[in-house]
Amino acid sequence: MIEKPYIASDLIIITGDRNKTQLANYNQAAGMGFTIFDGKTPIACGGVRVQGIGVAWFAMSEEAKKHPVSVIRKAKKRIEEMQRKQEVCELFAESVDTDKWLESLGFKKNDNIYMR
Repeated sequence: MIEKPYIASDLIIITGDRNKTQLANYNQAAGMGFTIFDGKTPIACGGVRVQGIGVAWFAMSEEAKKHPVSVIRKAKKRIEEMQRKQEVCELFAESVDTDKWLESLGFKKNDNIYMR
């Protein structure tokens, strides 16, 4: 698996949802992001948008779920790097995937909001 900088089309490919085009573009424009590839296929992407606070986001394909340990390690490392580079003290999180994935990335649920 390799990592590359996130581009908006990665989220569309991973989720298979063209209705996410506006969100995908916003993720690219409003912060830093990464995409994890299995060969030439994007299988997971995430990043940190800065809007006064840091908002971490993450999405993954069914293929990524076949490599959970590798994907989590890479995603957690990259999100931590982005948090430091953008000098964000607190992160809120959103994900198109399950709560379990956010928790595995180190986020804690507090009043239905994930924070780290």
